Amino acid sequence: LGYLDTPEQRLGYLDAQMMRAVRVIIDIGMHLELEIPADSPFHPGERWTPALAHEFFAAHSSRPAAFVASEMIRYLSMPGQA
Repeated sequence: LGYLDTPEQRLGYLDAQMMRAVRVIIDIGMHLELEIPADSPFHPGERWTPALAHEFFAAHSSRPAAFVASEMIRYLSMPGQA
């Protein structure tokens, strides 16, 4: 279709997809108070907390710290925002 004609466009697309996946993981994990899977390399067996979610988001997205902080406020105040 020609939507992702350049490497830059493809990289931007993949970056946005990664952020969406991270948001879903954080939103569901925090609001359902789920444990992080025991075989996960990220804090295995711990329950999701805002601090862990912030750390996870920062580690798995290319977004600046201010954006991560503002998104965390949004996720905490409105479940299902992912």
